Amino acid sequence: MVIDVASLHAAPDREWRGAYRGTIEVTPDTGLATSPVVGGLVATLSADSSSIAFHGDFQMSMRVACHWCAEPYDLDLDVEVDEVFTVVSEPPVSTEVEETVWARGGLDVDDLVRQHVILSLPARQHCGCPLPTAQDLPPLDPRWRKLADLGTPRPEETEDHGAT
Repeated sequence: MVIDVASLHAAPDREWRGAYRGTIEVTPDTGLATSPVVGGLVATLSADSSSIAFHGDFQMSMRVACHWCAEPYDLDLDVEVDEVFTVVSEPPVSTEVEETVWARGGLDVDDLVRQHVILSLPARQHCGCPLPTAQDLPPLDPRWRKLADLGTPRPEETEDHGAT
């Protein structure tokens, strides 16, 4: 889905509202989309036509792997998108990610939604399995002992120096 920037000039309140339903492509290591992305979105052109504000709320489900037990599980995502794009008079020529959109071009909603879905995935996906405890960990290699001790406070750092 592409929102045409020029059509926002003629729209009431310089705003476009619509429903979104689409599929996104993700890599297999990210997960498997088990439902389409659905939601509502609003694109608003600023009064001076220098920027477009984009807001959307989307939901979808994915099948992902737990980072602890590696078992697959279903993850429901609620994704909120709030972006502001600068409207430029010449078509962008850079292949880098930019927050600009050409005044006679369009805003690719599919790509924007895909980016935000991937960014909304939790850093550590956990299915609810029991997490490993200190007893489950193998013994520490003695060569790493000094490094491990760096995070442990020394006794003189834990004393209450203000008590009498």
